[in-house]
Amino acid sequence: MPVLDNADIAIIEQAIAAGGKIWENKMLDPVKAKIKAHYRALLNENCCYCRRDTTDEFNMVLDIEHVLPKSHYPTFMFTPFNLSISCKRCNMEIKKDKVTFLFNTAIPPINAEDNNNYKLIHPNLDPYEQHLTKEVYQYEDKKLVKYSVVNTSPKGIFTKDFFELNKFEQDSFDNAQGITTTPKRFSDLMPDDLIKEIQDLLK
Repeated sequence: MPVLDNADIAIIEQAIAAGGKIWENKMLDPVKAKIKAHYRALLNENCCYCRRDTTDEFNMVLDIEHVLPKSHYPTFMFTPFNLSISCKRCNMEIKKDKVTFLFNTAIPPINAEDNNNYKLIHPNLDPYEQHLTKEVYQYEDKKLVKYSVVNTSPKGIFTKDFFELNKFEQDSFDNAQGITTTPKRFSDLMPDDLIKEIQDLLK
């Protein structure tokens, strides 16, 4: 199902004709709301880069992501392959309008829809799980978060480093924060298969 219909495209054309800062034109608000809702559902309420859960997050704390920054590549401002949804940390604090994730930064871009031009995992052109996995285990107040690069994928390595995903990794199952001082690490109430999964992940 297309992200935008003919009515949306007509509004976009009006905004472009009006000139100025197109993306900030208020007439685009319903179109932008539709884009945001579409990609939130498509990504099962996860940021396209860090995969943090955005379920029930207020819309204003999430951004419509332009993979090719609209400041550099306005041609793709409303093109579906270039749109996604991201948290403000990944979009506004880290990625911003950088283009260092491209192999070729030509304007106009050459082969913009070719995933081989992107060093990072492209939200619409690359299967995320083929390059990077995120595993989260939580038991009461204890949490384990781990990002793993799949088969030494260059895109997985780049995405993890570029978005500093290691800062999200944590292991609060170890109450000593890295120093195992207690012989018993897991609760007797935890299922054995979950304990084994966590132990395998920590190897």
